[in-house]
Amino acid sequence: MASPSSPETIPCPLWAIDCQRDENGKVSFFNCIARDITDRKEAEKALRYRLELEGLVAHLSTSFINLKADEVDSGIDRALKEIGEFMGVDRSYIFQFSDDMRIMDNTHEWCQKGVIPQIQALKNMPTMQFPWTITKLKRFEVVHVPRVSELPQEASAEKKTFGEQSIKSLILVPLVYSGNLVGFAGL
Repeated sequence: MASPSSPETIPCPLWAIDCQRDENGKVSFFNCIARDITDRKEAEKALRYRLELEGLVAHLSTSFINLKADEVDSGIDRALKEIGEFMGVDRSYIFQFSDDMRIMDNTHEWCQKGVIPQIQALKNMPTMQFPWTITKLKRFEVVHVPRVSELPQEASAEKKTFGEQSIKSLILVPLVYSGNLVGFAGL
């Protein structure tokens, strides 16, 4: 036991308490110091998420290695499902461009339970309906739209079309083969 009027410190990595006692040895007051570890916990959560995502990508990559040609479509469908469920999205899909990049078709799609599939309605679509998006994809840029309602003026065509489809946000990732843009994956 500490002598009267001398502090006792209880060490802890997140907080510390100094206990002050009076001349009779009774606790007269505490001094507490705490450390906010919110940033550290958020960084740990982000790191865990990234590791899980990298694990998913590695798993999906290796799952395609031994697929036969007639199994590729079902492999893509499984991959879209796993990605969609991992990301917690309503839909995940693939669009493929025609050789001249004038037309795009939704070739594969996974939808969360209760979400109406759009794949049949998204065929033979002119790419010129989406000039802002296509320009970014041609530069091999990921198109990240956190809020469709906040798209810039130059994306007014996309804002209108996405709004008609009740899309609130999306991410489109260019699909490149031999240095050429062949389509995109979207969430």
